[in-house]
Amino acid sequence: MRTKLVRVGLGIVLLMGLFFSARQVWDAKRAEQASREAAQIAGLPGSVSASVRLVSMETDVQERTDTVKEGSIETLDEGVKGAAETLPKEAAALAGIDLRGLQEVNQDVLGWIAIPGTKLSYPIVQGEDNDEYLYRNWKKENNKSGSIFLESTNRPDFSDFHTIIYGHRMRDNSMFGILKYYQKRDFLEGHPDIYLVSQDAVFRYRIFAAYETGVKSMVYRLDLEEKGLEEEFIEFCRESSVVDARVIPEPEPQVLTLSTCTGRGHSTRWVVQGYLTQTYSVHRYPEEEP
Repeated sequence: MRTKLVRVGLGIVLLMGLFFSARQVWDAKRAEQASREAAQIAGLPGSVSASVRLVSMETDVQERTDTVKEGSIETLDEGVKGAAETLPKEAAALAGIDLRGLQEVNQDVLGWIAIPGTKLSYPIVQGEDNDEYLYRNWKKENNKSGSIFLESTNRPDFSDFHTIIYGHRMRDNSMFGILKYYQKRDFLEGHPDIYLVSQDAVFRYRIFAAYETGVKSMVYRLDLEEKGLEEEFIEFCRESSVVDARVIPEPEPQVLTLSTCTGRGHSTRWVVQGYLTQTYSVHRYPEEEP
């Protein structure tokens, strides 16, 4: 009798495991479809992976960016103007993203994040709290993959001294799954920059730290400026890093933290941090002529 019960129990456990595995695969497929839809609406090729999207966009704008001279303002596309300086191809590729189209689907969309050459290329949303998009995609549909979302207390224009963006660490390397590779120097050298797109600018951040940290560590304090802890915070990040980025943030930088889980419980997080090195102003939606 006992052997029979054990077998039944093992069968139930096996069936539950198969069910949850199938559910994860289904959710991952739905999340990828939602990402493709976002890319199509935003004006990026949606029929290919995120890493290829940027490569395609870079190729598409290369001829235009080659003509952008330092100290001049050139039109990169209809209604899109670059800053008065040379735009690197990655920034030029992102400058034409149609955030307004995404906001017609969900007004909580406030930007786009990308690390060129990787799968990380997604819209950014911001909820009323940090639970709203934990298990919802950018269209507010229930999904275990969640969204890439901004800390609910951060300014939506990314102008805070410290901006935190969250995302799940997915097994297929989607969402923030690729961040785990930043513990290796060669991956960092191949992908040194994070790009954020806002309504009127493209921001470039140079990665300077990557490490595991406690959920109650200094990284998640929201009063750094209020307490005058900016320098202490930068030093904490640099000393905590497990990879030597060989770059030092400039005085009084704006810091971006990408935060994801470690896969080893809920008490710590894996973070990748960059400091703002360049802001490229763009003007996507010029006022219509009277």
